[in-house]
Amino acid sequence: GIIRRFNGIRVASHEAGWKDQVTVEVKNDSGMLWKGDCAVSAAGTFSGEFPLSASAGLGQYMVLVDECQTSPDNPLKIEHFRLPTFRVSCSMDQWNHVGGTMARGRVEVRYFSGEPAGGAEVEVSLDKREPAVQTFVTTDAQGVATFEVPVPAVSQDRECWVLATAMDASGESTSDSVSFHSRAAPFQLNLRAEPETVFEKSPVRIRVKAAGWDGKPVIGATVSVGGVARAEVTNDEGVAFVTHSGIAATGSQRLNVTAT
Repeated sequence: GIIRRFNGIRVASHEAGWKDQVTVEVKNDSGMLWKGDCAVSAAGTFSGEFPLSASAGLGQYMVLVDECQTSPDNPLKIEHFRLPTFRVSCSMDQWNHVGGTMARGRVEVRYFSGEPAGGAEVEVSLDKREPAVQTFVTTDAQGVATFEVPVPAVSQDRECWVLATAMDASGESTSDSVSFHSRAAPFQLNLRAEPETVFEKSPVRIRVKAAGWDGKPVIGATVSVGGVARAEVTNDEGVAFVTHSGIAATGSQRLNVTAT
């Protein structure tokens, strides 16, 4: 700590020899945790340490110096401490990505003993500057899971962060983060499936609108959808329609649309 004289208006500089030692008390409403004397240096500073008993009560403690209140009011807080159950490690398959594509990564969860944590649920999310992006993966017997997150389409190159969080049975969570580079896209795409719900193996028409970052339509862009050989070209409004031959399975499906 640091001690200074205060006359009610201003704090005076320390005078060597003003105090050789101070009495320090650490306590709260439950009683005294520690009391002892600490030597004061020529610069008006002091320090001390004391053993913390296993029976010490939890909560906030105030520190008094020569019976005077200190700042901050409650500089000491005692809480239960435990090591987290898991150790989480997160990595990306590659650093550079183009906006609008998918970034793939890998998360590994192990116990502090070094053994793999199989069956651990991991929440994977993109940094808070992006629209809400959140997915959950479960580790295999080796404590490993892979994930995909959409790369945000940006008008300027930017570093993005992925956060992977695993929670143990007691509610303790452990996280790791990793970054990747999102390269600026020449324009942005707006996609809509028509209709959004179809029967299995039915064709799906996708409306694609290409626009520059200034909002103006991109005319003559070549648009294609994954798994379909035929490509279409955007019209004067920057719009093209591409058709996928049919969804092979029920449930939500992801189609990759590319425009050049």
